[in-house]
Amino acid sequence: MEFGQLLKGQLTIILSFFSVLNFIDISYTNIFYNGIKNCDFLKVGDEKGIFLFLYLINLLVMVLILELLKVSNQSKYRTEQREDIYYIQSCTYNNSILLFVNFISLYIFKALSKKTLDLLLLSLISSSLFNLTFLLGLISVSGYFYVNFVLANVLCFLYTFLTDFDSLVMVFKHAFTGYKFYKQSPFN
Repeated sequence: MEFGQLLKGQLTIILSFFSVLNFIDISYTNIFYNGIKNCDFLKVGDEKGIFLFLYLINLLVMVLILELLKVSNQSKYRTEQREDIYYIQSCTYNNSILLFVNFISLYIFKALSKKTLDLLLLSLISSSLFNLTFLLGLISVSGYFYVNFVLANVLCFLYTFLTDFDSLVMVFKHAFTGYKFYKQSPFN
């Protein structure tokens, strides 16, 4: 393994960590949720319904795109692209199962909150962008989106099963965003 690849991997992990922490509790997601909730032609009740609606739309669109690409690449000369499509198809199914299990576990253990729904939305967006950038051949960028997907799902898992994990995440968020967290720390 080359030194440049190690640096690129470490930089990807650090950037993903900062972007996931900065995505938690931003006001744009409230505007997004309210915009979808107030649509007259959609029947979604709250943020859970909005996430499930977006999840199903994402799954339908990705499966449709991958099936169209698979049908259009039936030529024997395009075997490398066909292998990429099969890889992304399996990644799409695996990511969607992980997202759904995460959502169900958050719902069962009554750990759904604004922060966890934001993390689920980030996971959904990161999964889609990973698939699309991988198909376009942007391997480094797709790696960044995949690390975002994994980190957001790990944080959802920890929110589900650890008590007071929210306090710990907020301490990290305020520390990395330059906020003086010691004044509002729950550990004082």
